[in-house]
Amino acid sequence: MPSRRIDMDSDYFFEKRYEQAKRFLVGIDESKNWKFYASDMKERELWDDYQKAYEKAIGGTASKHAPWYVIPADQKWFAR
Repeated sequence: MPSRRIDMDSDYFFEKRYEQAKRFLVGIDESKNWKFYASDMKERELWDDYQKAYEKAIGGTASKHAPWYVIPADQKWFAR
């Protein structure tokens, strides 16, 4: 029976706070209002808490056999 190998990696697309704010403001625009939710404003206040949680999760789950790759997502063309 042939041996089977599964390679696994996890990707995290990281967007800087400034870039997220720019996209957030675009979402408020009436022509794109379908992208905006009132809860987005509350969630934005938790930015620092989310960053700490991401660091903890990535640091606690990355391994040699299943690494995390943090990918800059400020430029959509680069992240895709």
